[in-house]
Amino acid sequence: MTLGPGWDIIGDVHGHFELLERLFDSMGYERSSPYVWRHPSGRRPLFLGDMIDRGDFELTTVRTVMAMTRSGSALALMGNHEYNDLCDWLGLENFHRGERHVSFLRRIQNAPDFEEVLDWMMSLPLWLDLGPLRAVHACWDPEAMRTVSQALGGCRMSEALFRRFNPPRGGETQRGARRVHDALERVLSGIMLALPPGVTYRSRRGKLLRRVRIRWWDDRAASYRAAAFMEAPERVPPLPLEKSVCVFKPEKPTFFGHYNLCGLEPRPVSEFAACVDYGAGSGGALTAYRWCEDEPRPLKDERFGQVGSGAGAQRSAFPFLEVFQEPGDRLRLAHA
Repeated sequence: MTLGPGWDIIGDVHGHFELLERLFDSMGYERSSPYVWRHPSGRRPLFLGDMIDRGDFELTTVRTVMAMTRSGSALALMGNHEYNDLCDWLGLENFHRGERHVSFLRRIQNAPDFEEVLDWMMSLPLWLDLGPLRAVHACWDPEAMRTVSQALGGCRMSEALFRRFNPPRGGETQRGARRVHDALERVLSGIMLALPPGVTYRSRRGKLLRRVRIRWWDDRAASYRAAAFMEAPERVPPLPLEKSVCVFKPEKPTFFGHYNLCGLEPRPVSEFAACVDYGAGSGGALTAYRWCEDEPRPLKDERFGQVGSGAGAQRSAFPFLEVFQEPGDRLRLAHA
C-alpha cells in the first residue's frame, strides 16, 4: 500500500517493542537513529498510550516513543497504564483502587535517564484534537473533557495536579476533587456501566463482574449486551437498557485504544470511530490505522495494518540490549 502524508495511529504497545519494530518495517519506516524511525513520505506515528507493562521491552519502547516525540517525528498520548504508574510512583491511589500494581517507574529508577523518562511521561497529553482527526486513549467524552480542561487549564497533568486529584495511598479523594478524578477516569479508562442489581457475567478469565465497558459512541444500542464493548459481548445478559449509553457520536475520524479486542478482525466501530487496540499486550496483534490527509469518508477496513504475536512470531535481534536481574527475580530486558 503506497500512502501519502498522514498519521499512522498505533494502539497499545505494552512494552512489546519487537512488535513495534516489525510494525514500523511493515509500514515502510526507516531507522534514522537508534531510537527514531521516519517515513520517507513524511508520515508520522500517533501513539494512543499504554506503552508500558506486560511486555519485555518497556524501557526500549518508552525511549523510542519519547525520542520520536521530541524529534517531532511522532505524537503520543497518556494511557491509563501511564497514569496509574505515575500515581504509584507518587504514592497515590490509581484508578484500580486497592489492586496491586507492579510499577514500571520503580523498576527503572536506577536507569541513567530515569528523570527524563519521568518528566516525559508526566507531560503526555490526555487527548489530542488535530483538526481533521481526534485521538484519545479510551473515551472521547466532551463533558468529561470540559471538566478536566477547566480544572487543569488544558489537557496535561503535573505532579501538583496528580496530588490534587488523586488521594494518597489508602486515603480518600479530597473534597471537590472527585468530579475531576471521575472525569479523568472516563477519558483514560472508558465508561463502566453497572448491570441491574443481582445481575452478573463472567470475564474470559472466569471472574464474576457486575459492570461492563460500553460503546460510548453507539446511539442505537438497546440492551446491555448490545452496549458492551468487548471481545465476547454474548457473555453479557441481553437485558434492555433504560437509557442510551451514547455520550458522543463522532462526526470526524476519532481514534482510541484501550479495549483489547484480541482475536477480532480490525474494522471501524462506526463511520468515524476506530479502536486500534487488538491485544498486543495479551498475545494479540499490534495494530495501526493508516489515516491520510485525503482520507476518504467514512473510515475503511483496509486502512488497518497489523503484526501478529504468538507461536509463529519471531523476536527481533537487539544487539544493544542487556539482560539484568530485577527485584522479584524476574528477568527483564531493557537498553544498556
